[in-house]
Amino acid sequence: MDLPDMYRGPHRDRATAGPKYGAQADVMIQNIKDRGARVAGFIGESALSCGGQIILPPNYLKTVYEAVRGAGGLCIADEVQVGFGRCGTGLWVFQTQGVMPDIVTIGKPMGNGHPLAGVVTTRTIAEKYRLNRPEYFNTVSGTWEFFLKRVC
Repeated sequence: MDLPDMYRGPHRDRATAGPKYGAQADVMIQNIKDRGARVAGFIGESALSCGGQIILPPNYLKTVYEAVRGAGGLCIADEVQVGFGRCGTGLWVFQTQGVMPDIVTIGKPMGNGHPLAGVVTTRTIAEKYRLNRPEYFNTVSGTWEFFLKRVC
């Protein structure tokens, strides 16, 4: 999918850019279906901090989320860098798009310099995860012994 950039991209009209960029999700979904696969989900930053500090056009996420959910996928908002009130009046940038993700990833500002991260999801998804008991593996920066010595 093209970077939804209203300043340098092909769609620059604020009123129509979001739905036009978002419509590319339909093409991607069809490509997935044509290969005999299913759509698992869409994950994207709610504002493109790694892509150049680009604020998404109005209704972009709404258009993408509708397409992904229509294909049976989950919508995941990456708020690791932009969340916790860093971009506007709300706590989460996805709020500016008028959407509610199925999963939200959060991190950096949550730890105030410590390597913390989190995942927020619906009760339904959390329960499916719990019942299926998938293997889960994670690494942490540093060791607990070092952390405890520094804190205690």
